Amino acid sequence: MRIYTIIPATPIQLARERRRTLVHPLASLTLAKTYPYVELADDLVSNRSWVGAYGVYFEGTNILLKILGTEEQYANEGGILLLAHYDSVSTAPGATDDGMGMASLIQLSEYFAKNRPKRTVVVNINNGEEDWLNGAHVFLQHPWSNIPNTFLNLEGASSGGRPLLFRITSPAPLNAFLCKHVPHPHTNVLSSDAFA
Repeated sequence: MRIYTIIPATPIQLARERRRTLVHPLASLTLAKTYPYVELADDLVSNRSWVGAYGVYFEGTNILLKILGTEEQYANEGGILLLAHYDSVSTAPGATDDGMGMASLIQLSEYFAKNRPKRTVVVNINNGEEDWLNGAHVFLQHPWSNIPNTFLNLEGASSGGRPLLFRITSPAPLNAFLCKHVPHPHTNVLSSDAFA
């Protein structure tokens, strides 16, 4: 008769296993191995504590990808941050929030790796978005967080209907949004206030 002892996995072991399965889509693209200007980082180092309505300690479980731009002046500043989160609320399957953002982010990563942009692109696939934006807070501890000055959050809110640009921080993203590919952009002032 054999007696087995079941040792429960620690939160860090569970997070590593979760990341291993999530990194696979990017790893299957072999971007970091194929292109010398692409770097993949499984951020197990960044962590942060803060106090608001609750005391929070969060260990980083972000998956980061950096695609170095062709223009040297944008290597360490003036880049673009693309972000989506892989967690979901417990009451939903996460197809819209934020499965569609993840799918878009993986496609954008592949596109920019194959079509190297002028500016450096930092891709942040983060966790903890549904719980007070923890992954985003932790990303600010990583050195790559200093590279971008333009940020695109691929977020799903509701499902169906027209795509909506609901928040920008400068005219540059808006000018990029107003192009021949988006002849009739849709936005309104209420959408920004709803997420404030």
